[in-house]
Amino acid sequence: MKWTTIANFSQYIISFALSVVLARILTPREYGLTATIAIFIVLSKTFIDAGLSIPIVQRNDINDNDLSTVFWFNLFVSLSIYALLFFSAPLIAAFFSEPILIPITRLIGLNLVFNSAGIIQNALLIKDLNLKKQAILNLVALSLSVIVAIWMALNNYGVYAIVGQILTNSIVLNLLLWITSKWRPLYVFDKKSFLKLWNLGSKVLISNLITNFIGNIDAFIIGKLYGINRLGLYSRAKSLVNVLNSIFVGSLNSLAFSLLSKNNEDFNEFVRLHKKIFSHSFFLLIIITILISSNSEAIIISLYSEKWRASIEILEVMIFLLFPIFTNAFSSQTLLALGDGSLYLKLFLIKKVLIFLVLPVAYFFDLQTFIYCFVGINLFNCLIDFYVLSSRLKIKFKFYFSDFKIIIPITIIAFSIYNLISNLFTEKYIIIMFVSLFTSFTLAILFLEFLKPSNYISVKKIFLSQMKTILKKNQ
Repeated sequence: MKWTTIANFSQYIISFALSVVLARILTPREYGLTATIAIFIVLSKTFIDAGLSIPIVQRNDINDNDLSTVFWFNLFVSLSIYALLFFSAPLIAAFFSEPILIPITRLIGLNLVFNSAGIIQNALLIKDLNLKKQAILNLVALSLSVIVAIWMALNNYGVYAIVGQILTNSIVLNLLLWITSKWRPLYVFDKKSFLKLWNLGSKVLISNLITNFIGNIDAFIIGKLYGINRLGLYSRAKSLVNVLNSIFVGSLNSLAFSLLSKNNEDFNEFVRLHKKIFSHSFFLLIIITILISSNSEAIIISLYSEKWRASIEILEVMIFLLFPIFTNAFSSQTLLALGDGSLYLKLFLIKKVLIFLVLPVAYFFDLQTFIYCFVGINLFNCLIDFYVLSSRLKIKFKFYFSDFKIIIPITIIAFSIYNLISNLFTEKYIIIMFVSLFTSFTLAILFLEFLKPSNYISVKKIFLSQMKTILKKNQ
């Protein structure tokens, strides 16, 4: 478990470091070019897997016929979709008025074929709980791809540095999966095996298609209506939100599902854990979000350089997507841990439809207005999550707003401190970032010490307890 955590955290650090290095070398337009085809690649990956890796992991009656059937299905679909992308590349390029998208689409599309070859081996690692091996293989592949990407960027390959990183990562990872796995496919396609797995896989496929379509259609719309350069700026801000989501929200929800699933037979204990995990997590999320939003200028300029300045106002707003990302995942984990799949599906569909309805705003208004509306509807979805959870768990609706009273004072503190520090250290953004974040955090803690909200006291006790445990181990 320790090695897995270290390897996974190392991947986040390396990926983030790569994004910083490439952003300083490449331009927003070059990032925008790869972002335009993201929706095609993500949806293609979803079709290729078809949700069939889930039953492989979950079912205990899986045999070689089942695995081989899924392998050949994945490979056939990946080759078919790649052929479709290959011949559709000129149409995609014409749609965005960017001829360079023809070779980019055809090259990145190869990633689909490479990844399809290792889906079974990866699923078997998860099934066997060999997460250490999986994490190490991913770390090795990522590290090599980073070296290739930086070398290409420094040698003026431009957007192809991003393409090179994507392809190198998938080639190396899937080669390692094959080399380190004893499983090999049989030359068989069993219709009964396919139908057995398809029963569950089809439901997962539909859910993943909707999620990935809604999750990537924004980039497609922005690229078409506002231009490739604006899309690059938008994708830079969004990628930073995704990094924080992976590190903070992803880790919290994995822990939440594990704890809740183990206590779903005792309803009172389940509710107690739900309230504890939510209140502590949401409290920390408020602090992180406000600090990032108030320091967006220093973060963007010091990490990515002056050419990304237009991403600042985008990040200031988009960072608040961390709230709906967390509440959406946490409500899903709660309902699934209770085994309430039907309510989960209804909630899932309602929220996705609402997000889809806001997309036409992009056609009539400017990019910043679209972003405000997009973030706004996602925040409204938090209210839907709270309402459903309060009804299902018999919790008072106002419980989910218990920490909102600290938002305004901490926001005032954070933005005031940033304005003061930025005036003292004009355009010295690295200094501004560190001094402002440290000062804002310190004053926020002092304010909370004075106010003493219950969730702050609980989080403080947990933190101090963990620190004492670490210190005892090191003695």
